Amino acid sequence: MPIADIQPGHVRRWRTTLLADGVSTVTAAKAYRLLKAILNTATDDGTIKRNPCRIKGAGQEDSPERPVLGIGQVYALADAVGQRYRTLVLLAVFSSLRWGELGALRRCEIDLEARTVRVARQLAQVRGGGFAFGPPKSRAGLRIVPIPDVIIPAVQWHLSCFALPGDQGLVFTSHRASH
Repeated sequence: MPIADIQPGHVRRWRTTLLADGVSTVTAAKAYRLLKAILNTATDDGTIKRNPCRIKGAGQEDSPERPVLGIGQVYALADAVGQRYRTLVLLAVFSSLRWGELGALRRCEIDLEARTVRVARQLAQVRGGGFAFGPPKSRAGLRIVPIPDVIIPAVQWHLSCFALPGDQGLVFTSHRASH
């Protein structure tokens, strides 16, 4: 539909259809804000006289608060995933590392003496399938993160049992990758 033909009724029906089709209210709010921004630009450019996005509150999100695990729950989860991935869970939770950062982590990026992890890259899904190593999304992603003393023994044990050998060896691998 040409931008100039979009009317407030079209916008209301579009939003109602999104929600009826099972799109979450958060995603619908984001989509509405994007459409509104596009149509604001069209208004500024003189393509349309008035922005047809006029649904009060449609761009506001009311995200529910995400639950946070307690310390006991974290250890229960770490134990439930099994020995191979126990340290992955502990390091994710206690060092706030992202999954892609953990997936790209090499032995040379863990300094047990300093009790730190150097985040230098990430593992990301590539269009068309598969994964590739690359830099973090921003310069702020390059950082040194402390490892809490309480999980140092788990990290040491994991490195001795599951990490691939050598400085460039991946810390977290599947059972298949370790053979």
